Amino acid sequence: MLGLLEGFIVLTIVVIILGSYTLPDPFPGEIDQLRSVYQLMNQSHIAGAIQSTVVPPLVHVLAVLLPSDLVSIFP
Repeated sequence: MLGLLEGFIVLTIVVIILGSYTLPDPFPGEIDQLRSVYQLMNQSHIAGAIQSTVVPPLVHVLAVLLPSDLVSIFP
C-alpha cells in the first residue's frame, strides 16, 4: 500500500514538472525521450485527472514555497 502511495506522489510530481513547461519545436540533437514522455503524459487520462483534480489544490497549498509563475499556471 505504501508503494502505491509513493507511486502516486511521484506521478503527481512528474505531472507538475512536465505541465509547467512547454517544449520548443524539435531540433537536431535533442533528447527524444523527454518529448515522448511529455506527449504520453498529455494523452494519458490518469495524468489528466491528476492535473485537473489533485494538482491545483496541492499547488495552492504549497504556494508559499513555490514560485509565483508556477502557481499562476494551475488555476
